[in-house]
Amino acid sequence: MAVEPLLMPDQVAERLHLSPLTVVDWLRQGKLRGVKLSKHWRVREADLQAFITAHVVEGKASAAAPDGDRVAPPGAVETPARQAALVARVHDLRTKGFSLQGIANQLNAQGVPTLSGRGTWTPGAISHLFAEEMV
Repeated sequence: MAVEPLLMPDQVAERLHLSPLTVVDWLRQGKLRGVKLSKHWRVREADLQAFITAHVVEGKASAAAPDGDRVAPPGAVETPARQAALVARVHDLRTKGFSLQGIANQLNAQGVPTLSGRGTWTPGAISHLFAEEMV
């Protein structure tokens, strides 16, 4: 039986493109599921993936995409958790070899609202998301 590795807050922060302090705050507040071993927080890979999936599209589901992603109503409120999860998901697709157009197509097909809640994803919007993250 394989033991699932536990991620440290700085590893989670790197994946979500956030500060490790933000990750620890979310763990303390229960926004991100984790375990405290002695004095140190750890996050299971499955819990991180569940967090990303749940926060890519936040809010009450109005429909479900074929792959099980929840689709929020138009004009969904943007939150730091949703944006961090969205950036992590876009980076994951990019590392899997998707082009900017391919990422836009995936997000549109799954009904993921744009950051503004209007229109559809375009390669330029994906590029802008990467540029904002670098600031």
